[in-house]
Amino acid sequence: MRSSGTGIPAENGRAEQLQFLRFCAFIMVFLWHGKVWAPAVIPVGNAAAEGVSFFFTLSGLASGYSYFLRQKPYSRREHVRYMWKKLKRIYPLYFCMTFLSLVFSGIPYWIVVKDFQSARPYLIQFAKNVLMLQSWYKGGDYFSFGCVGWFISSIMFLYLLTPWLKALVSQLYKRENGYRNLIVMFVIMIAVTTGYCYVTRNGDQEFWQYVFPPARLGEYFAGMLLGFMIRAGMDRVPDGPGIKIAFTCLEAAALLLWAGSLFLPFAWWKYRIVHWLFPNLFLLGIFALGRGRITDLFRMRLFRRLGDISFESYLLHFNILVLYGTTGVGAAGRWGNLFSLAFCLALTLMLACLIAKPYAGK
Repeated sequence: MRSSGTGIPAENGRAEQLQFLRFCAFIMVFLWHGKVWAPAVIPVGNAAAEGVSFFFTLSGLASGYSYFLRQKPYSRREHVRYMWKKLKRIYPLYFCMTFLSLVFSGIPYWIVVKDFQSARPYLIQFAKNVLMLQSWYKGGDYFSFGCVGWFISSIMFLYLLTPWLKALVSQLYKRENGYRNLIVMFVIMIAVTTGYCYVTRNGDQEFWQYVFPPARLGEYFAGMLLGFMIRAGMDRVPDGPGIKIAFTCLEAAALLLWAGSLFLPFAWWKYRIVHWLFPNLFLLGIFALGRGRITDLFRMRLFRRLGDISFESYLLHFNILVLYGTTGVGAAGRWGNLFSLAFCLALTLMLACLIAKPYAGK
């Protein structure tokens, strides 16, 4: 897709400048999983939590942003086609990475020695992962078989809801004071998400706030509403040199807030979702408008390509890190750690480039 000189995206509704931000969020998760080699100055736990929250919010924003251009009434047939399209895109690589992770599970050994009793609970968990159901089961095994698969389990639930959510957005917008209706719903979703996290603060936060699929609905739907509102109001934003400068400053401020929020103090119950809501929504809102100089930079081919392979990189990287760790390389000083991270990242990106399909029109 090519953008116009005003920063407004072409008719396929894809804001290409957001792709590099997707890659940056992937790097946050990558550093957490490679934390044994990550610089101590980076709070990698915070980075991973913000990155994951960004993925959910961006997925929702992309749905709402593109939906504005081609609104259609809900139909069951289109719902099925939408889910089939998502499965074709996600499942083949997801299954391959889940299957590869069997190597690190002990299951092959138990099968070879015919110790099926020991293998049984792991095979049941493997079946949950293959069916993308692991994030619905409390107990800690949702991170098994590749670690990152729980996200796919949760996002597929949100994709299942997406056609209904789009229909709701459309109905809100078509009513009197439609734009205000969307703003009200946006505020409600943030308030409900904050309230949910506060109410569940004394429970198992890792499950109820991080993994449990309905817990991420607020981020996803807020992102969808934001994307729809931005696209609906984009023509109202004026052009001109002054606007370009102003949005460049806003883009820089959004990036600084996004990075700076990693180091800001926050209440412990806000760690999984709440603390990251405003930085992620503000960042996505500013960059989705696409009016600043930093947007122009992020639309460059290299940055777009890195974003385009983020999904494949996300599914690949954990098994690569685990495989690299089996060589016995641990923390080895600044340069040794930098080499380990760079090696694993380079291998991840090379494989992702081989697997990823380029977007049409590129």
